[in-house]
Amino acid sequence: MLTAIAAFLLAPVQNEVELVRTFTTGQTQTFEVKSHILTEGKSAEMSFYMPEEFDVNYGFTLKIEQARPDGFAVLVYERPTMNLIEGETSDHPPKTTIEKTGWKSRLTISPINELTDVLDLSPKKPVKGKDGNGGKGVFLVGRMFGAGQDGGIDQMIQELHSLAMFIGNLESSLDFSPKLPLDTVKPGGTWKKTVSYQPRELKGTDKQAVQRLDYTYKYEGLVPLDGKRVHRVTAVLELDTDAAKFINQLMGMKPEESGLKELRLQLTTKIVFDLDEKTKTTLSIVADSKGGFKIVTTENPETPVFEEKITGKSTLRLVSIR
Repeated sequence: MLTAIAAFLLAPVQNEVELVRTFTTGQTQTFEVKSHILTEGKSAEMSFYMPEEFDVNYGFTLKIEQARPDGFAVLVYERPTMNLIEGETSDHPPKTTIEKTGWKSRLTISPINELTDVLDLSPKKPVKGKDGNGGKGVFLVGRMFGAGQDGGIDQMIQELHSLAMFIGNLESSLDFSPKLPLDTVKPGGTWKKTVSYQPRELKGTDKQAVQRLDYTYKYEGLVPLDGKRVHRVTAVLELDTDAAKFINQLMGMKPEESGLKELRLQLTTKIVFDLDEKTKTTLSIVADSKGGFKIVTTENPETPVFEEKITGKSTLRLVSIR
């Protein structure tokens, strides 16, 4: 006990730090991302949950063309392929599809990991979406797991899946994370960044509106990792909302008219980021999520017509620097 107290008293006090990323002209960084989601769905007629699994794995490179004096950098981002893996079900064995994405963009990135300019250098293909990457990204998961006939409900569920897997377009994926604070920060300091938008209650009213959904970041300080020190940052997100009111508002109907009583969306996520002590380059990310949704109708208000449990895990690691 005395030894532990002495070690605590003698440990150096961690002062405020400036969490800004630095770049080196001519350097190429290679990263690997792996994302997994398990969904367990159940309709009102079923006595058990039916599991489905889906993985999205890919690698990407950042070639730094210019590290500017103002701290910003111009770099070329390339993600040539994505591996989409459908888990085994009662209908089919495991299935792997290699999606030739061919993403290539020249980006300008700030020292706090915000993209300020994007120039698409990818070979031109027919546009299939509006996420800035030829229709891929967030829609990959939606394509596999999108459920529901109503476009609004379907879109919300797709977004929930994407949040659970931590994938999306360049700005919202793990590739340029974490979003760092503008000001200096001490261990224990927090800041927020918007990651998505979802319907939520307007304070003081009985109405809902689409509002910001933020990650709350926290600087944990310098911690030991594999014989060296790294800056550790964590992020959490909490979503628990009944979006039925918003859907009914859009349709101009009451629940007894539309038949939709409840659309409960829930998600809790936690992410751990480890950054290089000097350059603040992201070395690794481990992200976990748990949540789900349920749809309840006025016809049978005691039993969801459909419900789903969601468990997600994603990782990012720096593979090489040359």
